[in-house]
Amino acid sequence: METILVDIIPPLLQTLVDRIRQSCSLDAEKGSLGEEIKAIELASDAFNTCTARALSSLRRRQNQLTSVHRLPNEILSLIFVLAIEHKHNSSPSNHRPIRISGVCRRWRAVALGTPRLWTCIDVAGPPNMMETFFNRSGNAPLHISATMGRDPDREKDNAFYWSQHSSRWTSLALFGYDATRASKIWEWAGQAAPSLEALKVYMKGYGAPGSNPVDLFKGNVPPRLHRITLVGFYLPLTNSMFTNLTKLHLGRMLDCPGTYIVDLLQAVRASPCLEELRVEDVNPALGSATWDELALGAPSNIDLPHLQRLSLLLLEAGVVQFILARVTIPPRANLKIDMDGVPRDQDLSHIFPPRPTNLRNLQSIDMLTFASSDDRHHCVVLGGVTTDVDGGNPASLLSIGIRGVHSSGPVQKIMSSLGPTLSLMPVRLFSLEQFSSRKWSVNTLLDMLNHYPSIDALFFHSCHPKFVEALTVTSSNHPCPGLRLLGLTECAISDDALISTARSRTQRNEDACPPGVRLEHLCLSDSHGGSTAVREALSLLLEISLYSGTPLAVYVPKLAPPPTDGSGQLRRSCAQDHFGDVHGLKL
Repeated sequence: METILVDIIPPLLQTLVDRIRQSCSLDAEKGSLGEEIKAIELASDAFNTCTARALSSLRRRQNQLTSVHRLPNEILSLIFVLAIEHKHNSSPSNHRPIRISGVCRRWRAVALGTPRLWTCIDVAGPPNMMETFFNRSGNAPLHISATMGRDPDREKDNAFYWSQHSSRWTSLALFGYDATRASKIWEWAGQAAPSLEALKVYMKGYGAPGSNPVDLFKGNVPPRLHRITLVGFYLPLTNSMFTNLTKLHLGRMLDCPGTYIVDLLQAVRASPCLEELRVEDVNPALGSATWDELALGAPSNIDLPHLQRLSLLLLEAGVVQFILARVTIPPRANLKIDMDGVPRDQDLSHIFPPRPTNLRNLQSIDMLTFASSDDRHHCVVLGGVTTDVDGGNPASLLSIGIRGVHSSGPVQKIMSSLGPTLSLMPVRLFSLEQFSSRKWSVNTLLDMLNHYPSIDALFFHSCHPKFVEALTVTSSNHPCPGLRLLGLTECAISDDALISTARSRTQRNEDACPPGVRLEHLCLSDSHGGSTAVREALSLLLEISLYSGTPLAVYVPKLAPPPTDGSGQLRRSCAQDHFGDVHGLKL
């Protein structure tokens, strides 16, 4: 670099300055210092401009060699559209199309020729930007997002302006930070919108029944309206818009009439192609009515063959059970239940209907997880399908989160009711996490395992050692007789206790309970997997490996198929002889 500055640049600069003096008229006294400065400044500007142009040309040619610049304009346009599609829980960003169109000349040309890129419009933007988006969107369908409660006068003007183009609305999302501004919704929802496909109203706080000041969409339900989200905003579900839906999300409703859940089921029955149903924090006021009385007017056997997700969150147990007893969901649907403040006298039997064969996804679950929180007042049950492993992760079909009332820990209640309530799940792999309290009952765990005789793999993570030792085979007990793989991580069990438990499951013992299968594999964390005593004592009896963090589901396919010589029935009868009907789950 120094050589260039000393030997090359000075003569080039002097030559350039001399040529400029010869060809240009400089506004300075000839031969003066000022003339010299102006000549050098002009030379510098000219050199920088020429260099920038040369670099721009070279970079353009270099960019043309990259993969993205070899894409046809049609593909590039599609990528732009996918890049600006907003998430369903957020407002669209008006800045993304602007940024995309500012990358390079070609991208700008493609962006300006892509009307769909300019159709996601947050009307809170500057008026000139809104006009730009509208002009560039051509005649493409519009996705409108509006927030109420910030500037009432401007919001009214926006509603008036965009209502003139309501025939182009394909989705309308209305947000309100102030629940008292809910009436502003009708300035939008009161417009005719014949092309509308999705309506979302998300208000802060809770919605409650009240009078509607105007007819929705001027009394004409958009024929293609298939997706509705109402959070903190109440509408009667008897409205004809609640038919032929593919998505319905209702949340934060207070003082709904007792028939609200019945009306919900009617709307679900009128939507046979429903793919997603989410009901969250909805509290119907039953008054003097009972669930049995409401059941007389409620539809039943509602088949939802296209349902992908069913989420029932922060509802009372009676509401959840009322809904679950009346819908039939497909084998690969995901069911999510989240409950807070569950009374001491309630468990899973108050949430699920008796023998829930209509919940067909339960009959697909072969991986079950039960986890307790650190404070032991919250537990989670997860169910998945190990045969649908995607990158080592099982397909999730069940999620249950339970929190007790104040200091009431639901862990024991939920585990003891899991088996009797959901015994139809063909569980092969069961994982127990943070089951660490010495006060919790071993029999509760064993009784739960008894309801799942198909279990052949158990994993314990951060569990009290007494629950691991409970797997020891004795003359009177053979817990989990089909067990072939046992995994332990962060369990404070001694080497001697682990060796004793493992040996009891690998050595034939004529005095033991009728035999099941032998334990074939121990998967251990470093604390035990690296133990010389454990390896010396057990290496000839079974395979020992270190757990590396691999998703547990990958271990199930590695196991040989279960015996087909009748031992499955033998294991079931043996377990039933020695354990009662109790239930447990793990996360």
